[in-house]
Amino acid sequence: MVGSDQAMHSFYDYFGRQGDEVEVYMAPGRVNLFGDYLAENNGSTLSISVNMGITAVVRWRQDTQVNMRSDRYTPPCSMSFASSINYDFKLGWANVPRGIMRYLEENGIELSGADMYFASDVPESAGMGASAATKMVTAYMFTSHRRAAGAINRLQLIKIAEQADREFLGVESNVLNLMVSCLGKSNHALMADAHTTDYRLIPINLDQYQLVVINTKKAIDNIDQRVRERMQECREILDLVRRRRPAENLSEISIEDVELISDEYLKRRALYIVGEQSRVFDATKKVLTNDIAGLGGLMFESHRSLRDEFEASGPELDAVVEEARMLPGCVGARPIGWGFAGCALALVKKENYGNFRSQLEVAYKGRVGYKPDFHPTTLADGVKRVI
Repeated sequence: MVGSDQAMHSFYDYFGRQGDEVEVYMAPGRVNLFGDYLAENNGSTLSISVNMGITAVVRWRQDTQVNMRSDRYTPPCSMSFASSINYDFKLGWANVPRGIMRYLEENGIELSGADMYFASDVPESAGMGASAATKMVTAYMFTSHRRAAGAINRLQLIKIAEQADREFLGVESNVLNLMVSCLGKSNHALMADAHTTDYRLIPINLDQYQLVVINTKKAIDNIDQRVRERMQECREILDLVRRRRPAENLSEISIEDVELISDEYLKRRALYIVGEQSRVFDATKKVLTNDIAGLGGLMFESHRSLRDEFEASGPELDAVVEEARMLPGCVGARPIGWGFAGCALALVKKENYGNFRSQLEVAYKGRVGYKPDFHPTTLADGVKRVI
């Protein structure tokens, strides 16, 4: 996370030091260990909340004015909740916290005027749920201003964020991103079902391992179009299965269903979905038995399937994972997020991490022409107040 001192310093640069003391809140980002594209097909995922996310500094006011600044996005936003809060295209990023404020108020949570500064250390296009973290940190800090921490209903905040997604931002809500940022726990993985929203926190022991997010520094071209294409293919697969038998969602189909698909193109896509859902369950067993090497092996298999079957990897991601796999101490690596480019996650023995990083820099540059960025990370608690 962006450190409290750094975020507070930036806050004071914008808003000055006069007034009441500030409060600092943090919401973690989300990394899928397994299950990319499964949430969108009502499947189960295995995720972790990490200490890369959104830090928010707030100083409460005695009026209805809300002033918002971001370390990454423009324009700044000033508004009053004395007037109705409606979506405004010109305000860009600020519509995310504005939507949360509107539906907090509609759900009976009293708002307060505030000066707010949002800071992020999530790489651009990383697929780590930065938007979900922004929603959860906004919801939590406004709610905690009026209620003791123990009285906050976190599940209610998730539902409010879902409502803001649908009715204010007009987007499909990724409830699992919200759940991980809100309900995640340090030293635990979170297994969740997107269809039922049932979830389970599972202790995970990574004391001997370093998690590292590796940014390929390759922008994802036409990402919205590519994701739409994959989701359309998923709908076509489900339609084919439903011609033979009832099926509520794609994540419940079997390998026998896949073998009956005559279109080889769609069959490859279906093989990823079926295989990845199986890997979610297998990985959960590995975590429960503390088989971290086995968990890493499944990460490599997930990359192979994303590359060869779902075709949602890319040359830069392939370079990271393939080169990482050959280095001592790396037990697993795979793309995260939507794939195509962006970031990968690697799991490396701590004793090997220094050499791993330097050797991967050289190998990646040899294949791609420039060095990647490394972001060592740890597991983190869900959204909370830190000062």
